[in-house]
Amino acid sequence: MKTVTWPDAFGYTIFCDDIRTENNNKNILIGVYNSEIILTSPFPTTLMKLVMEVHYAEKPSSSELPVVLNIYLPGDLEEAPSIVSEIGSDFRKIDLPDVDDPRCGFILAIALSPVEFKQEGQVKVRVTRGDEVIRIGAIMVRSVADAPAT
Repeated sequence: MKTVTWPDAFGYTIFCDDIRTENNNKNILIGVYNSEIILTSPFPTTLMKLVMEVHYAEKPSSSELPVVLNIYLPGDLEEAPSIVSEIGSDFRKIDLPDVDDPRCGFILAIALSPVEFKQEGQVKVRVTRGDEVIRIGAIMVRSVADAPAT
């Protein structure tokens, strides 16, 4: 049987209204969005809070290049994300357990409060590593107020 493993670099993002941490260090994700964020006000509109739990992992030897997190709001150009955060490469400097497929990475909670949406479109989360772009999340933002009447 052939074993299929994860790609060299991968990740995912959970979009929600809030994240709270319990005393035992467990996270509670509140108001988790599925495939889209439905707003009731017409664009442009403001959401009081949007939280993203960003997960990223890579093979320890896959790159030494610094990692940059980019978050695009609807209407952003590819060369001009709304949020740019230099993660660097320190997350790779850990002792990894002796397992079949070790990974190093990070988990970040990012809160945008408030966040203005100027138009319909996707919130996109990307990690860049040199000239590589790793897609680690996206969610569609729509307004029911802008929908045509039926």
